Amino acid sequence: MAQPRTYSAKIVTRAGELFQGDVVSAVIPGAEGYFGVKAYHAPLIAALGLGEMVLTGADQHKRYFALSGGVVEVRDNQLIVLADIGERAEEIDVDRAQQAAQRARARLKGEGAEKRVDITRAEIALGRALNRLHVAKHRR
Repeated sequence: MAQPRTYSAKIVTRAGELFQGDVVSAVIPGAEGYFGVKAYHAPLIAALGLGEMVLTGADQHKRYFALSGGVVEVRDNQLIVLADIGERAEEIDVDRAQQAAQRARARLKGEGAEKRVDITRAEIALGRALNRLHVAKHRR
């Protein structure tokens, strides 16, 4: 059986490198929706959205990441993700993510010390917390 075609993938955040290695496919949360990348994909630059990124290795092992914001570039059989925020599924602190979701929900309800709530910031915080909890389900 022929080996699947692979390409180089790298995920980097401000905090450092999350992943570097060869993969056969990637599912990426773009700002306009999810999209996939396989070997020899056409050149592309896209904005990252909030969501779960899935990388599949040649051995069909899947790796999951919670990402938010940034850019993606595909060229010369390489995928480079520069994420504003990103975490590996296995490194997500579920308790912390649950607490962040609770705080964001409270702000949206107008509870707590803050009388004037920045709705947009609270919605973004809630989205990030819920995304982290979703991706954390893939922890090993």
